[in-house]
Amino acid sequence: MVGRHKISHLFYNNCTKSSNICGIRSYKNLSSSSTPNTNLRIPLFETQASSGTKAKFNPHTKTQVTKLPNGLTVASEDHWGQFATLGVLVNSGSRNEAAFASGVNHFLEKLAFNSTEKFESKEQIFQMLEKHGGICDCQTTRDTMIHAVSLQKEGLEAATELLSQVVLHPKFSAEEVAMTQQIVAFELENLHMSPNKELQMMELIHAAAYKDNTVGLPKLCPPDNIMSLDRDLLFTYLKHQCTPDNMVLAGSGMDHSELVDLANKYFIE
Repeated sequence: MVGRHKISHLFYNNCTKSSNICGIRSYKNLSSSSTPNTNLRIPLFETQASSGTKAKFNPHTKTQVTKLPNGLTVASEDHWGQFATLGVLVNSGSRNEAAFASGVNHFLEKLAFNSTEKFESKEQIFQMLEKHGGICDCQTTRDTMIHAVSLQKEGLEAATELLSQVVLHPKFSAEEVAMTQQIVAFELENLHMSPNKELQMMELIHAAAYKDNTVGLPKLCPPDNIMSLDRDLLFTYLKHQCTPDNMVLAGSGMDHSELVDLANKYFIE
């Protein structure tokens, strides 16, 4: 969209004035050396934002960071457009499972965006996201756990509340845990049967290279641990890891002061 009106203006000026259509002669005019050489990689700073957006394009936007009284870090960058992305990063992954049964983060990834204190089911969460044209995702690594939502900017408060619910107030019902046990078991069986052994190789490499370090702990849930991972163990892990001073609420595409206000509303208890 950047430069569309300028390109249209050039196209119009090079069209044959004596004709209502742009034919071969006009194409030659456009291809001639007299046409200004417009570098489309350089932003046109006078370009107006499209309908429904307030922010103008600014390639020099800086990241703003605020630390709340409870220790939660809030970071954001504003950008031009109609969509925003918001996520909660917890400084905790499979390497933090030394005091727990391996596989907790694998389970938490599969349990993400299920029922919470406010949302009765995953379906209710998806209906809310659909209303704002949004999507959600959860990923865990050896060092981090991330819950993220992308949606239209007017749904920023809804996204902030949703993230606070799934991170701080999940229910982990017996049905959801039982379903997750089946999902993880199927996933491990599928990996075992798959000809692509990349994930298994990465697990073995980490175990060998970091055998005396927590980085060597398995990222995937060991088959023997599937049935021993219950809701009590999951809640105990979250209680120790999902503390405000161990989390960052980060966003792209919103005003920083607005995000700080929402963080104070939904992440401070």
